[in-house]
Amino acid sequence: MQEIIKYFDIDYKKDEGELSLRLKEPLKIVDYQAEMIENNPVKSIIPFRIKKKDNNISICYKISSKIPLNQLIAENRIDALQMIKIIKKLCNIILNTQNLLLYEKCFLLDENYIYINASTLEPSMIYIPVLIETNFELYCRKFFENMLKGALNNETNNDASIDRILNYLKDNEFSVAEFQQLLTAKDSERIENHGIVKDDNDNVGAKRKISISSKISIPNAVKLEETIEIKDNKNIVIARILIQVLLIIVLAATALNFKMDAISIAGLIIIAIAADFAVLRKLR
Repeated sequence: MQEIIKYFDIDYKKDEGELSLRLKEPLKIVDYQAEMIENNPVKSIIPFRIKKKDNNISICYKISSKIPLNQLIAENRIDALQMIKIIKKLCNIILNTQNLLLYEKCFLLDENYIYINASTLEPSMIYIPVLIETNFELYCRKFFENMLKGALNNETNNDASIDRILNYLKDNEFSVAEFQQLLTAKDSERIENHGIVKDDNDNVGAKRKISISSKISIPNAVKLEETIEIKDNKNIVIARILIQVLLIIVLAATALNFKMDAISIAGLIIIAIAADFAVLRKLR
């Protein structure tokens, strides 16, 4: 469990669908962050209200109809590749909300308090707007490692890229931004090697195979285009030959009947060439 949670008494009111975190110590609420989230709601951050009563301060979150991550893991409903997508989403949430002047260390990284949309695997996170000193990077590294290992325990076939991610979490200095870049690179690698599609609205759903053909394969489609092009070229050549033969007959007949001189014949040839060119453009 993340260090930040030890500063709170936790109460879940099932009837109200509300999770309440009551401060055990006189920690300071960061008012501007609470107002920032209230005035700029973010879909991936669970809305909250701050309740003050008799010197007690509680932060209350609406979590009705939300499924905690640990429940999906316990029910074997998430495999390792899906867990990577969820972790990548969590990194995106943490990094993107820096634009709202939020602290990454104030996100609650705990599988009991990260909630998942079961159909899209979109995560929602709890943000605690209090000033607490904690080693977020260290806990973040351990949390992601435990989540991946937990998902791997539900599988018999492991993806080699997952082992490389675990090695990174063990052997490297950790930053959320760098780790997110690693996960993005692994997504691209799996697309090349296995044909797995990335979700970019950055919706994270179950992996699916790329479908690039329906009734014909790509090579057959290329051949079909080439065949059509060849047939079109043959039609153009035949049409031009017929036009030129007809023009020659007309020129010969005209020259014989009217006993035309060379200049007149040359003029008729130029007109014929121009007509041939115009017809060619129409055919294309």
